[in-house]
This record gives sequence, structure tokens and C-alpha cells, in this order.
Amino acid sequence: MLKWTLNLSAFVLALPMLYIFGCGLYTLYCQEWMQFLILLVAEFGCFLLLTAGTVIVEAVEWFSGWIAEL
Repeated sequence: MLKWTLNLSAFVLALPMLYIFGCGLYTLYCQEWMQFLILLVAEFGCFLLLTAGTVIVEAVEWFSGWIAEL
């Protein structure tokens, strides 16, 4: 169930991340550095959310496997 939720959240976050990336490219083209920095932080935050979700899922699987061995 947790893996399914992680996959679903990855699909939900993929579109905003793609939009943020496109806006970041546009702000680079227009040389609006402060807005680019804000979008870069937002993109990095989305990436951290997905990474943290993956780490949590892997930790739960490892822990449940460890409990099953006992």
C-alpha cells in the first residue's frame, strides 16, 4: 500500500515539477535571477519530497523484513 501511495504521489508531483522546470528555463532566458532561485528551491523541495518518501518506504520494508525474521 505504501509503495502504491509513493507511485501515485510521484505521478501527482511530476506535472508541477515539469511546470516549475519550464518556468525556470524561461526565467533563465529572461535573466530574472531571483525568480530563478525561487523556482530552483521549489524544484529541489519537490525532489526532496520524493526522495524522502522513497527512503521511508525502503525503511519500512527493511524493518518489516527484520521483524519477520525474528
